[in-house]
Amino acid sequence: MRIERIIAVFGGTTPSPPPEVRACAEQLGRAITDAGHVLLTGGTGPDKHSVKGCAITGAGSKRWVGVEQSGPVGVEPKNGGLVIRTGLGHKRNYLEASMVDAAVALPGGPSGGTVSEVTSALSLGRPVAFVGNWRAEIDLDEPDLSSVLKDIVGRTRKRFGNPAGTDGIDVRLGEDALLKALNPLRNYRYFELCEAQAVVKWIESVVPGPGSFIGEFHIAGLEQVVPDYERWLQQDP
Repeated sequence: MRIERIIAVFGGTTPSPPPEVRACAEQLGRAITDAGHVLLTGGTGPDKHSVKGCAITGAGSKRWVGVEQSGPVGVEPKNGGLVIRTGLGHKRNYLEASMVDAAVALPGGPSGGTVSEVTSALSLGRPVAFVGNWRAEIDLDEPDLSSVLKDIVGRTRKRFGNPAGTDGIDVRLGEDALLKALNPLRNYRYFELCEAQAVVKWIESVVPGPGSFIGEFHIAGLEQVVPDYERWLQQDP
């Protein structure tokens, strides 16, 4: 039985996020893993130039998972963490959201990648902590929530290549499927930059304890890496 929560840190890569956002990512990576949880990002190792790399830097020698867009499909232990190569391209963002118990979103870049990660997580019922000035981009407390949801679904589908919803992962990414999954919205909360400890405490309060974690890894085409991933999770931290 998995005893650690898996918590994602989402955020932009290019252009390089502002120094205060990268510093917050590092604080979040440290706070998540210091609390005994597993950090998940789209990164493949520590660096100082992206949100995901800074979060992994904060994790230090503690456990992290990096979910890579490119292939060939497989897993690679790396610097105390585990890199999963998916071959899914941008749709990797949906897989990340499905694998976690909760997500933290830092301000993203203009390409919409972080918005697609947030939308995917919310559609799957994962609690999302919005850290930083997110209300200017996604205000889920707006009276006209339907317009907000249509906007983020449209941006998500554009990021994913407007999937037709016909096979595999795409069936979950059709416009109607995403809008239905987003109604009703579940747990989310807005935080200032950077309230790392408060974010982790909130996630711990809304994500059930061991035996009830919902992060999963069931995407067609990636079955071969699931046993290695699950064995890695079962190892002693």
